[in-house]
Amino acid sequence: MQDSRLKILVVLAVFAPGLVSGQLGDLRLPISLDADSSEYDGKSTMVVFRGLRLTQGSMGIEADDGRANKLDFEDSVWQLSGNVIIDVENGHIECDSADLTFSNYALVLATITGSPATFEP
Repeated sequence: MQDSRLKILVVLAVFAPGLVSGQLGDLRLPISLDADSSEYDGKSTMVVFRGLRLTQGSMGIEADDGRANKLDFEDSVWQLSGNVIIDVENGHIECDSADLTFSNYALVLATITGSPATFEP
């Protein structure tokens, strides 16, 4: 699916039903965060990453830049931009930017935007 101005609200149960039903073991795995660099922006109280990579089991997320309201994946919001790639067992998304919501150490919501944004099952 491709659209030059695609903005999708993706609930993970719809986006990757295999992750929710068949991959519950992945949700128990730790979330790994790797970045080329990081800094704290005191003005916006955000942690800023360059060359961000997040993984949890079979889920992988990459972006040129990432901003988080806190490092705790129990309850946090992440704003990713630049060459965002989200891979889960049942899908692959490429987009310009994504807002991710983590709850209880699992990705529960992703809002993606791009010109274009693509999804491949």
